[in-house]
Amino acid sequence: MQNKPGLLKKCIPLCFVLVMVAVDQLTKLMIVWWLPKDETHITVIPGLIDFVFTENPGAAFGLFANHRWVFMTLTAVTLVVLLGLYWFRGFHTRLAVAAVMMIIAGGIGNMIDRIVRGVVIDFINFSFITFPVFNIADCLVVIGCGMLIVHLILDSIRESNNKREDASKGAQS
Repeated sequence: MQNKPGLLKKCIPLCFVLVMVAVDQLTKLMIVWWLPKDETHITVIPGLIDFVFTENPGAAFGLFANHRWVFMTLTAVTLVVLLGLYWFRGFHTRLAVAAVMMIIAGGIGNMIDRIVRGVVIDFINFSFITFPVFNIADCLVVIGCGMLIVHLILDSIRESNNKREDASKGAQS
């Protein structure tokens, strides 16, 4: 029995998700091994980025601390919806697929932390401004959401242009 070409094409982005989750988890594990919690930092780029091991019991910026089950439920629902949309409906552009896969990978990465550790491990710190400490999974979610917004804007422009062209052709007939 042969594999359908469409099945392989759908599985490749999911492999990207696995790689990104692995990178997120590996970086968190390295930080836990090498840095004492909240005490020491490693300067990565002087005056720009440091690594510091922190545990975040909440959501973005530490909001709603200790509501782990709420975040896990919301993340699980979001992941199921995005995976379902991807698998059964699909997305029209590579940009949309990449964006959704980044959001899924980031969600899974932080979900693993909440399940295994009870908190999310954060370690990337901008030393030049006061900004919450974050991690690779957070970056994936934020960049993925930004890419999805760009996709939606471009798709809206494309659709608007197509309607204009169709109206123009109808008027010429």
